[in-house]
Amino acid sequence: MKTKLLLFGLFICISQNMLSQPAIFDDNNKTLPNTAMNTEFLSDLPLYCTIPNFFDPGFYGKMNIPDVDTFEMISTSPIEDFENAGDISILNNKIGYVFTQNTNKFYKLDVLTGTYEFLGLIPSQNQESWTGLEFDPTNNNLYGLSTDFLGNSTLYIIDPEKVEAEVVGKITNMPAAIAIAMNLRGRMYGYDVETDALYTISKSTAQATLVGNIGFDANFGQDLEWDYVNNVLYMMGFNRNTRNSELRTVDISTGATSVLSISERQIIWISFSTDNILSVENEHEDVSEFKLFPNPVNDKLNIVNASNKNIESIEVYSLEGKKVMTSKLNAISTPIIQVDNLASGLYMLKINGENGKTITTKKFIKK
Repeated sequence: MKTKLLLFGLFICISQNMLSQPAIFDDNNKTLPNTAMNTEFLSDLPLYCTIPNFFDPGFYGKMNIPDVDTFEMISTSPIEDFENAGDISILNNKIGYVFTQNTNKFYKLDVLTGTYEFLGLIPSQNQESWTGLEFDPTNNNLYGLSTDFLGNSTLYIIDPEKVEAEVVGKITNMPAAIAIAMNLRGRMYGYDVETDALYTISKSTAQATLVGNIGFDANFGQDLEWDYVNNVLYMMGFNRNTRNSELRTVDISTGATSVLSISERQIIWISFSTDNILSVENEHEDVSEFKLFPNPVNDKLNIVNASNKNIESIEVYSLEGKKVMTSKLNAISTPIIQVDNLASGLYMLKINGENGKTITTKKFIKK
């Protein structure tokens, strides 16, 4: 049995190295285009991340895919413990949350300014180390992950408002679970730095099912992040043999991974902002004058029109940019639209006024 440790990384220059040709698959085993060689299907959105700096505060910033040497620092992290887990909220894309590995400290992060706010302590099970955070795109629940690297890993639902964790259960078959991510349907994937394998994980029972080997000796800080626009699962892995961080793509049908680029410094957690994914929430005026409720929604979605602007129509788009609903309203008060026929996931609602001019766009989650 190999020994796995999590240590602090080096802050050295990144060098990009395009190496191989990954095949990406969706949940129906439909092959998507080769992302390493065809950059059309690589995300052009910034990937937010943190870089540790030994026992001193690390660096929070963003980088571009696949050019991880484009890291742009936004702020210096005040966290002196290993900032091992983090994710950005789906509904409020200006806010992220971060866990320290060993001291159970839970922080709110201002995504744009890099300001950290300490919220409190959330103890893990049996003094395990926090290793993962991930928002569920079907309901905005925040899931947490911890492990002792000795055979025990635990899945949680985190309540950021109450600063509490509810245990889902001990994760079966994963002795050292290091990271989790979810696709648009809310299916959870995770990988393990003891078995070096990818798994699917039940969100209700924490039972893990083996997918396959990731193809390298993973160690230290790691993370997974789903690109909802291009349906690509990214892995920020640290290779124990090369001593480098490697940005990889993941084949979710086999577990195999392929390297996109290499960094000589360790990059811990990574996350896209849905504001960038949907791209439009702040491009139009009067965003604050329209609110959606309930959100997440099961069937009827209410649009609060605080300024009584005339709404001629609404359009609903999937993250892939496909228009899935259009409705003519000619309404001033609080329109109600039926979304019960939509599949679970994250959507963009475009509100149009006179002559079809877009007033604003809002995000909502269909349960």
